[in-house]
Amino acid sequence: WTAFIIASAIVVPIAIGQSFGLNQAETAGLVQSTFFVLGTTAFIQCLVGHRLPINESPAGLWWGVYTIYSGLTGTVFATHIETLQGLQGAMLLSAVFFFIFSLFKVIDKLAVMFTPVVTGIYLLLLVIQLSDPIVKGVMGIGYRKNEVDIPVFLLAVVIMLATFLMSRSNIPVLKQYSILIALFGGWVLFAVFGVAKAPERANQLFHLPDIFPFGMPLFDSGLVVTSLFITVLLIVNMLASIRVVEGAVRQFEKLEERKRARPAGFIASVSHLLSGLLG
Repeated sequence: WTAFIIASAIVVPIAIGQSFGLNQAETAGLVQSTFFVLGTTAFIQCLVGHRLPINESPAGLWWGVYTIYSGLTGTVFATHIETLQGLQGAMLLSAVFFFIFSLFKVIDKLAVMFTPVVTGIYLLLLVIQLSDPIVKGVMGIGYRKNEVDIPVFLLAVVIMLATFLMSRSNIPVLKQYSILIALFGGWVLFAVFGVAKAPERANQLFHLPDIFPFGMPLFDSGLVVTSLFITVLLIVNMLASIRVVEGAVRQFEKLEERKRARPAGFIASVSHLLSGLLG
């Protein structure tokens, strides 16, 4: 289960690090703080939140927001660091919205506002927005040079095809851990063909996450609206996940009847608070 959570979580901070031009050490710090928040959130959710085996991972909706604002650097914010400071503020605002919606019991009422058509269109736009940095990464643009890198592109295609085939495999281990296997195999391939960058050495073995690693948070009016919208969509996704997993668990064991949405919303507030504090 731990490996499954890692497989679904590790790609996002790496991609975000690339979008914002972070070096290896800064990207590693982002991965570490991401795992710290996910582990803490999962622990608390299982104890006092929804109490269900729901996978905690970075929200694709927030990934889209980070990617969009990375492309807007120079217009909304002057630098990538200022953009990350603004996104820290957005996470803190989302924590406030989650808390308010849970406190005043409006979570269930919000779900009816977002029909499958509304969320479907938003997710389609999200995929289109995410395609730009992913396509550039596959082509090797910005990795070793600012143009298409043929060796990197060919290796990336091989890795993607292998990942796709493993995810469709009848062998459970290959299917469940295809992303982890592809990441490890990709490192090996890049090293064998001489296109892997040398890893940077860490100065210490153990390090607690830093508070506001990119500086004090900034609060932008546009991000206030974005945070509110993202919070509502995440609440809808959370409610759907709770309903689906409840139904799955009931097939195997008797499940205690209890209200899960409100406590889950409070813990989601905590997870966003931690995300904002730890960057």
